[in-house]
Amino acid sequence: METNETHSQQLQNAIAANLAMQIRVTAMLAAVLRARASTHDHPAAAPSSSSSSSQKKDRPSEQPVFAVHPLEDANKQMPPLNEDANSIRYAHVPHMYKSSIIFPSDGAIIRKHVIAENTRILSNNGQSPLPHPSDPRLLTNLDGGIDWARIARHVHVSSPPISARDCEIHYNLWGHPHVNNDLFSREEVFKLAEIGDRIGWMDWRAIAAEMGNGRLPWQCFKLFKKYIDTSSQFWTAEEDAHLRQLVAKHGNNWAIIARSMETRGRLQCQSRWRQNLRPGLSKGKWNSQENQALQDAVEQFGTKNWVSVANAVGTRTEIQCRERYLSVYEPGLLKGKFSSEEIEKLIDLVQVHGTESWSLVAEAMSRTPKMCLRAYHRMLRLKIKEKEKEGKPPRKRKRSRTTTKKK
Repeated sequence: METNETHSQQLQNAIAANLAMQIRVTAMLAAVLRARASTHDHPAAAPSSSSSSSQKKDRPSEQPVFAVHPLEDANKQMPPLNEDANSIRYAHVPHMYKSSIIFPSDGAIIRKHVIAENTRILSNNGQSPLPHPSDPRLLTNLDGGIDWARIARHVHVSSPPISARDCEIHYNLWGHPHVNNDLFSREEVFKLAEIGDRIGWMDWRAIAAEMGNGRLPWQCFKLFKKYIDTSSQFWTAEEDAHLRQLVAKHGNNWAIIARSMETRGRLQCQSRWRQNLRPGLSKGKWNSQENQALQDAVEQFGTKNWVSVANAVGTRTEIQCRERYLSVYEPGLLKGKFSSEEIEKLIDLVQVHGTESWSLVAEAMSRTPKMCLRAYHRMLRLKIKEKEKEGKPPRKRKRSRTTTKKK
C-alpha cells in the first residue's frame, strides 16, 4: 500500500514539474520572438520633408546594415552567458545568413536593379544631371529609399518566391561595395591569427573591425575554422571510438549523435562515419569486381548521384567512386603527358578561371582536375628551375681521375 502511495506521489511530482517546465519554455519562446521582432522589423524612419539638400550632403557615408543575430537587442548586445556557455571557447559564433533560393546569377540582377533604384531616387529628388551607371554611389542605399520588394519581383522566378528581405540581405552580404569578397590572401590569414590570439576568439565583430579591409564577422569566422582552428579538422582516436558507440546506439540519427559528440556537427559526424569508419570500406587498389560494380552503378544512376553509386558498389565511398570513374572510365578522357599545346591552353584557362576552379579548367581540357592541377604545378616548378639556372654561372665539369695499374 505504501509503495503505491509513493509511486502515485512521484507521478504527481513529475506531472507538476513537467507543467512548470512547459510554462517556463513558453515564456522563454515568447521572449525570443519579441526580441527577434524588435531587431528584425524596425521600420525605417521616414525622412523629414523639412530637411534641406545641404543636410543630405553633410550626412555621413552610409554603412551597410548586415544580418543580425535574432537574440540581439536594440543596442546590438547579446544576452549574458551562463556558466556552461562561458566554458565554451567559441561561444560567439557570428550569424551566417544563407538563402538556398537565391542563385549566384541573381546577384548581377540585384546589382543592376539597385543601380536603377538609386537612379530613380536621385531623379525624384530633382538632381540633374544624373550620375553615370558606373558611379559607385549608385551601389549604396541612397537615403534608405531602395524598394527591395520591387527588386525582388525582377529576380529569378523561383519557388518559394524571393522576399524583399532576402534581396536586401543578399546584396548587403555579397554585392555591397563596402564588403570585401575577394579571396583571402596569405597576409590576411597571418593578420587574422595575430588579432585572434591577441584579443581572443570570441568577439568576431571586433576581429572583423580590426582587420580593417571590409571583411565581415562571418567571413573571419569561416577563415578561422578552415585554416587556423586545427582542432576541428582532425579526429582523435577517442572521438572515433565515441562515434562508433553512438552509431551503434542511435543508428543514422545524426542530430542526436552530434549533440552527444558536443564538439562536432551533424554533417561532420555523418561524413566521418561514411568516409572513414563505416564497416566494409576498402582502401588501396580496386579489384575487378569493384570496377565492374562501379561501371554498372554509373550506367544505372548516372554521374550526378554518387551516393547511390557508392551504395551499389558497397565497399567504396562516393568520393572514391567519383575519382575512380572520372580518372579511368570517363568517356573522352585524355590520358598521358600534356602536350605543349595543352600546356599553353592550360595557362590560358588558369588566367581566366584562376587556381580555385580546377573543375572548370578540367572540363575544357578533357582532363581530370587532379591532372590539370599537377600539370600546372609541374610547369611552375620547371619555370622556377629555369630562372635559377639563368642566374647562376655554368658549372665547370670536374676532370675524372684515371688510375693506372702498376705493372
